[in-house]
Amino acid sequence: MDEAEEGECTVPSLGPAASAAVLRQVEHYFSDQNLAKDEFLRGRMEGDRGTCPLSLISGFKMVSAHRPAGASSGEWEGMVAEALRDSSTVEADAARGTLSRKPGAGPLPELRLSGINETPPATARKAAHFRGPEAQSLHAPRLAAPHPHASARICPQQ
Repeated sequence: MDEAEEGECTVPSLGPAASAAVLRQVEHYFSDQNLAKDEFLRGRMEGDRGTCPLSLISGFKMVSAHRPAGASSGEWEGMVAEALRDSSTVEADAARGTLSRKPGAGPLPELRLSGINETPPATARKAAHFRGPEAQSLHAPRLAAPHPHASARICPQQ
């Protein structure tokens, strides 16, 4: 009987390409650039190192795209934790089921919230793409041509 048959729990591993992709994506999520604007993730982090559930990150679409078919949630979280073993910025605690920034990564960046009336640059570019180059933002007034009979109804001569 070999060791796996004696009841020892083994965690399947990802291939090198999938492991590298998971590492790169999770490091992006924990980067200063992303954490400065990601209200969703920041709202689920605790402490000064940004600790959050491993299950949360392993369920994100860009990470779970690499999940092997048939892997249970526990196995998948173990694979994600294993992929992060060599990370320079993120550490995984599979026993606690958490991820956090490594102590040397520095404090969490200040969250920059976008204003209610402010159009993010990406949104403005998308609006310009759909409405033409003259569109400045989604909040730009649309200039409609006047109705041909509008002047007769608005200002009748007396």
